[in-house]
Amino acid sequence: MGFRNLLRRRTRSILTLIGIAIGIAAIVALGALAEGLLAEFTAAFGSSQADLVVTQAEAGGSAATISLGAVDEAVGEAIARFPEVEEVAGMTIAFLPMPDIPYFVLFGHDPEGFAIGHFQIVAGEMLAARAPAGRGKPILLGHAAADNLGKEVGDTLRVHGSAYRVVGIYETGAAFEDGGAVVTLDEVQALLKQPRQVTVYLLRLKDIGQLEAARQRIERHSPALAVSRTSEVADRMGGMALVRVFVWGLSLITVLVGGVGMMNTMIMSVVERTREIGVLRALGWRKWRVLALILGESLALTLLGGIIGISWSWAMVRLLALRPTTASIGLRFTPGLLAQALALALVLGAVGGLYPAWRATRMRPVEALRYE
Repeated sequence: MGFRNLLRRRTRSILTLIGIAIGIAAIVALGALAEGLLAEFTAAFGSSQADLVVTQAEAGGSAATISLGAVDEAVGEAIARFPEVEEVAGMTIAFLPMPDIPYFVLFGHDPEGFAIGHFQIVAGEMLAARAPAGRGKPILLGHAAADNLGKEVGDTLRVHGSAYRVVGIYETGAAFEDGGAVVTLDEVQALLKQPRQVTVYLLRLKDIGQLEAARQRIERHSPALAVSRTSEVADRMGGMALVRVFVWGLSLITVLVGGVGMMNTMIMSVVERTREIGVLRALGWRKWRVLALILGESLALTLLGGIIGISWSWAMVRLLALRPTTASIGLRFTPGLLAQALALALVLGAVGGLYPAWRATRMRPVEALRYE
């Protein structure tokens, strides 16, 4: 009976369904972006063979670094002297605009540091601390970036207004890194106009059993820093938190707007079916049964909209994954994300259908039967 009632006004039901599906699709797509970026960041830091990662506790940064924060090199020099620390390597991550690419990731590394070791060269040579005179500034390209940009070893690449010579092509297995490039740390600092500033410090300890002692020592020395394991750092970065806050904010807006739209649809449905509800009440239907009927229709409509929205977002993500220029964005579905989307759809149904359902139970059978 519920679906038959919804089909009585197909245009209104379809428009409501589309509105819900669009909202759910946007939330799932943004959530997939957040989860994908988190996984790619975690893989990037994990493959560096670091034991701990030091970042700014409350990331500010510039637009180019997407609020990943900045740590002064003096801090790294002090940490290197701690007894638990074997080696310290600074790294800067910059997100820069490139033609036909949503964003281009530029990694700044010390060519002599341990963290650059996981960039496996498949063509050309490794980044040198100093480029030979007259040969241009060196850059390493990920194999995916080289394919997308049509570049080979020896070609020139312009990044953010500066010209670089491709000296090598690398592969790490992480789409986030393979879709970017690597230059020397001081070069990316000059490019971003952030001298002696790094995004993170990667630490290798003398004994992994001293991890907690090293963490506490660093945090006591510099309370403005956050010290994390490589598996935790991406989740604590300001950029990741910002994306997740945006997803939750969009979810709240969707609940409010979608709930109002659903409420309007169900109220109109209840008004148009006043006589029908009166007949059902006269035949012995109790209030809870009428409530369940109207609320069930609302939940069914939003659940169907949620499933359609998830399907749309999945198809969109698959299409983006097939495009070379967007394959490195790192969109990822998780069971938790899909459960969140379905739960949101049910909340929409409850918010939009509860008042109309309650209004239907308040009708007196005699007055409802007289309604024209």
